[in-house]
Amino acid sequence: MVSRFHARLLLTLGLLVHAVNCSGPEPTKPGSVVRDSAGSVVLEFEGPAWSSSEGWTIASEYFLEIGGEDSGKLFERVRQIFWLGQDTRFVVGDNGARTIEIYDTTGIALFSAGGVGAGPGEFESLDFVGKFRGDSILAYDGRLGRATIFDSQLRYVRTVNNGTSLERVFSRPLGVFSDGSVLTWGRLTWSGSETMDRMVGGGRFRPPHELSRVEIDLGKTEILDTLLHVEGFAFDVDGHPNSMTPLFGRVSIAGVFGTGYFTADTEKWEVVFYDSSLNPTTFLRRMGTGQPIESRQVEELKQQRSRRLPANRFGDIARRQLALMPIPGVMPAFGRGFGSGPSLIADGDFMWVLDYHYLEGVPETWSVFEPARRFYGTVEFPGGFTPMSFSDGWVVGVWKDEFDVQHVRVYEVLK
Repeated sequence: MVSRFHARLLLTLGLLVHAVNCSGPEPTKPGSVVRDSAGSVVLEFEGPAWSSSEGWTIASEYFLEIGGEDSGKLFERVRQIFWLGQDTRFVVGDNGARTIEIYDTTGIALFSAGGVGAGPGEFESLDFVGKFRGDSILAYDGRLGRATIFDSQLRYVRTVNNGTSLERVFSRPLGVFSDGSVLTWGRLTWSGSETMDRMVGGGRFRPPHELSRVEIDLGKTEILDTLLHVEGFAFDVDGHPNSMTPLFGRVSIAGVFGTGYFTADTEKWEVVFYDSSLNPTTFLRRMGTGQPIESRQVEELKQQRSRRLPANRFGDIARRQLALMPIPGVMPAFGRGFGSGPSLIADGDFMWVLDYHYLEGVPETWSVFEPARRFYGTVEFPGGFTPMSFSDGWVVGVWKDEFDVQHVRVYEVLK
């Protein structure tokens, strides 16, 4: 049996040979498509397929808004929003209130579940909500180390708690495959002493984490890969190691796409897609070098981060560390430099990728791809709005007002 690591190595070597002796279609601009003998694809792109008169746009006015101080509904920390298939309903998971709600597109809350606690259907931390088998819904509580299954009307079905085995492999679920198995970040592969040594040494560091596929009913785990996870910056406070997110930090990203999954690392512009057999099939790459970081951008990000730090001793220490922090030469390839929210979103046969975005309130620009075929172009979203899920010409996400209050909004995608 060939491991996925060796399969990817052989695929890469095959593509190098194929680049010299290509029997597939000629590369086309603005993207270049290269196929190897096994049918795998490398899509390298420069510019969009859309002309200046083509392309998708977001409606100037939202179709639906839920939440806000005057609405009687306050969201605290929305973790996930997703459409229920091609349905006109969507699910909102709020980690602040520890609640899950299903809304229709008139803004009516049809069903709700959850609440703070450790009882059946309750959560101490609502770390993930996603579609499960059939029309059921899975929610994961990282503090309690357990998954909860609800039916399509958010009625409690059962709790899956395999004790240390489930807690050991789950760090943060990323998505659910069609067979009900879960794609998740798993264990940190550094030992405790190695992690401490890295932090005591100070500076920027990236811990390796396992990417796993978990059959939660059986507690069975398959390790798919080991990827460098979220970058940190370590510093000392009174002889004790501390860490914070660095400026322009790098991160690995993974998620479910179709019947397979994808992985990416913001260190370079490449997204790798895997099929249902978990073999690499498509490499999506951007031509050219990274965007250099300007001193103006460094100062903008430092000021934004400083405003978010508390007015206490730790905040003062962190501000000093921001001033001393080493800065990389180029921007991350894509993703966001602040807060939370997705950086890549699967939308049927399409993939949306967030162009690197580091300032709050500035409109986000997302690039649209059909991974095995072409780069279509970019779509700009309203300022303060973070898209979270697409379905049949609609997008739902979170918009923050000037008081940092979250509103759930639905916009039409005009195609």
